[in-house]
This record gives sequence, structure tokens and C-alpha cells, in this order.
Amino acid sequence: MTRCLAVLVLLLGFASSVGGAQAVQNPALRRAQQAYDNLEYRQVLSLAQAALRERLTGPERARAYELLGFTYGAMDSILKAVDAFKQVVLLDPERQLDPNRVSPKAYSAFDVALRQVLLVRQLRVDSTSFVGGQGAGGVAIRFMVTQPARVVTRAIGGGTEGTFTIDSSAWNGQVNLRWPARLANGDPAPAGTYTVVVEARLGQNTFAASQPIRVTHGRVDTLAHLTSLPGYQELPETEITPQSWRPVGRRSRARDRLRHDAAQAGAPAGRGQHPVQPVAAGADRPPQSGDRQGECGAAPAGAAHRRASAQTARRGEPVRLAAAALAALALAAQAAPALAQQVTVGPQVVLASYREVASGLRYQGTGFGGVVAGRFHRLSAEAMVTRVTLDPTDGSAALEGFTATQVDVWVGYDVASYASIEVGIAHRSADPEFDAQSVGAVRVGARAFSELGAGATATFRAHYLAAPQFSGGGHAAFSLDLGLGLDVQLAGRLHGTAAYTFQRIGRKTDPGGTGEIDAPMQQTVARLGVAIGF
Repeated sequence: MTRCLAVLVLLLGFASSVGGAQAVQNPALRRAQQAYDNLEYRQVLSLAQAALRERLTGPERARAYELLGFTYGAMDSILKAVDAFKQVVLLDPERQLDPNRVSPKAYSAFDVALRQVLLVRQLRVDSTSFVGGQGAGGVAIRFMVTQPARVVTRAIGGGTEGTFTIDSSAWNGQVNLRWPARLANGDPAPAGTYTVVVEARLGQNTFAASQPIRVTHGRVDTLAHLTSLPGYQELPETEITPQSWRPVGRRSRARDRLRHDAAQAGAPAGRGQHPVQPVAAGADRPPQSGDRQGECGAAPAGAAHRRASAQTARRGEPVRLAAAALAALALAAQAAPALAQQVTVGPQVVLASYREVASGLRYQGTGFGGVVAGRFHRLSAEAMVTRVTLDPTDGSAALEGFTATQVDVWVGYDVASYASIEVGIAHRSADPEFDAQSVGAVRVGARAFSELGAGATATFRAHYLAAPQFSGGGHAAFSLDLGLGLDVQLAGRLHGTAAYTFQRIGRKTDPGGTGEIDAPMQQTVARLGVAIGF
């Protein structure tokens, strides 16, 4: 009997703050609250600012700034109200205003303040139980990020449980994740107490939120039902035999009639009667030349001719196949030198930069690559592979670097002596996969080329990237890939190559169904190498 561990995740604690829920102890802050209730706004400003100069608890300090935000909003000082509400959410990230109890001006200022401060809010981990490795089970984790940032979600064990990286992506707005609570080999995560930590980083700004959970194990029977075992076939309760609607007795009556006719034809002649025999076919015709009694007639000439032709065709088929194969080899041998003279292969050194979501997520790195190009009459083909190790630049919001592998293939057809149309594919993958977006698209565009001098050719390429697919979801209405290239014949078959590519993908995402946000991706690649022509 097959058994596996079931995982039960329990929420250990949940704290939420509600503005004004705790009693105010500071006298100055109590007078400021009374002044606000009496609509004495100028007195509220002086009393709240005086209270902030005294020693206050965290909730009292957040309440003082909240009174300042409400007061500035009522006095139409929106910028000062936004600044005050920024301090409120920094002191109490879970602070939420009730739109039915505050003025629209104050609520809008609070919303603007939330969008100007990097926060991770409303972190929720649901209590659940599931069977590890079956279905879409897992620990549901929800939170909200107030600004586009690189967000890393981890489950950190308190003892020997270890640390699990749940997700590392760029997010903005509502985020919904699932932690399968499994090890790399498929076993369940060790039981114990974990802390789910969500850390957001944008440039020099960072913010983290955490929630403790407990993971326990149980046993569950996973034996398949009898009807789902291999070889089991459920039979119907009743079986209906096929029916025939042919009339009964028709064939027997026909046989009786044939026997009756035969009996009459073969009966012996009676007295005064002569036996009657059927006339032989052809007896009424004059004798034909070549007819001899006792010899069988020759088969029809048409059938014999067809049999002879079929035998001849079967005997000649291997000859024709051999001749066709020899002709194809001859043509290939004649075309191979012409084709081989226009094939180039060579390695390349690659410099690359990459941006994702915002200017705060920047990477740079170096790597290597290779290119193979060929031409036959008006047709041309080119394939390029690059592998670059990208590291975060100074001031980047990225925590770790990644390795990008890109494959570009395109086929062109010359429509003029200086231009060609091209189609192909582009694919870029990231390792680790959560550190950056992997993307694949179809290339459609054109290329122009011009000879700068003896042995030197410059090219310009413009491609539209159609139907892009992203590992993190989303879509792109417009994506562009531009490239410049230079090929110089150094000596004989040795060529020097240089290329520069700019790629911009206007990606849009809708995290959590909260509305589309811009998450563009931009890449520049410089290549320098040599190639050998054949």
C-alpha cells in the first residue's frame, strides 16, 4: 500500500492594527484629538506637533501623524497631508482607512502616500492541509507591494528545517503565491516552525514583512481505486447482439427453385421425345482460323499485355531508383562547393546589459557565444547562441545575478541587391529561473546591407518580436529588436565580426487581477569575434 506524508500548515499568530484602537495616554495628544473632534484645526496642528516632540509609543506617534494628515487634508494642504500619511504607514504598515468614515481628500492623500513608500502590506498565510506532490496543493501566501520592486519570499526554519526560497520575482500590487512545502527530491519539508519572510527591494529602499507558521506531518492512504488500476475494464451489465433485418427464408426459396430447374433440364427423354441440349457458345459462327478441337482458347490479349507490362515495370523500378539516387548525388556534389564557399563559423566575446520592470533593476555582464551563417543564391540563414553571466550593478534593486542563455535563428530572402526580408525565432532563458524573465518570440523583419569597401560589409537589421511568451506571465503589444553589424575580411578566409543589438519588450502584467501595470524589459548586447569562411 502506497503512503505519503500529508502537510498541515497552521497559522501561529496574526496581528493587525486599527487606527485609534489603543487608548491614548499622552496628554498633549489627547488634547489634539479633542481639538480635531471640535474642528479646531489650527489648535490640532500645534498640539500634535508638540506631542511629537515628546516621548511617545509607536501607536501614539502614528496617531499624531494621522491627526496631522487629516487636518492638512481638511485645510487643502494636500502635499503636507501626504507627507504626514507617509510617516503613518512607515510606523504602521498595516494601517488602513475606512472610506466611509474619513473625508475623500484625506483618503486620496493616504492612497498617494502608500504609492510613494515601498511597503509589503497585508501579508496573509492561510491554514491548510494537503497531500504533498498531488494536485495543486500548497501553502497559500498573499501580500501587497506598493511599488514595483524585486520581491524575494522565503520560508526560514527555526532549527534544522533549513531555508526555502519560495519566489524571487518583480512584483507590484497584489501578489498570490503557493509554497509546495517540498524538498528538491520530492520529500515533504521537515515539520517544525517556519517564518515566512517577504523582502522587497527598490534601489536603496528595502522593506520586509514576516509571518510565523507551523508545519506538521500526517499519514494519508494514496492507494488508487480498483477501477483505476491498469488492466481493469468495466463491462456493461447487459449486452445486446447485433440484429439483421434480412427476410427469413429468401435464400432457401431461391435454392429450391434452382434445384427444380436443374431437375427438369437433366431429366431423361421419354418415349417419342428427343433430348434437348443447350447450344454451345459460338456454334452459329463460321469456323475461325487456328481453332482446334480439344485445345483451350488463348487468354485475352489485353490481360496478357497488362501482366507483362507490370512485370517489366517491377523489373525496371530498381533501375529507375538507382538512376534517381545517382542524379541527386551528382546535383548535391555540384551544389556543395558553391554552398560551402558561403558558410562562416566563428566564436564571439559578448558584453551585455539588462533591465527589467524599472531602472532600479539593472544587470551587466560578459560571456561568450558563437555564430553560424550561410548563403545560397538569394536564401540566407543565420543562427547565434550566447551565454552571459549578469550581475547587479551599483544601486540596483536586484539581490543576486543570473546566467542568461539566448538563441536567435532567422532565415532571409533577398528582395534586392541591398535588402532582404527575414523571419525567425528568439528565445532567452534565465538560470535560476526566478531571478529574471524567460521570453520566447517570433521574429519578423528586414535587413539592409551595404559594402563599405573591399572585403567590408555593414548590415542593419530591424525585427518585430511577435507573440512573445513570458515565464512570469503577461503580454506585450509592441516589441522591437534592432541590430548593427560589421564583417571585415582580414586575410583569406578569416573574417572579423562586430555586432550591436538593442531589444525593447513592452511587457504588461496583471498581478492578482488588480489592473495592468507596465513591466518593460530592455537588453543591449555587443559582440566581437572572428569567423572562418568555407
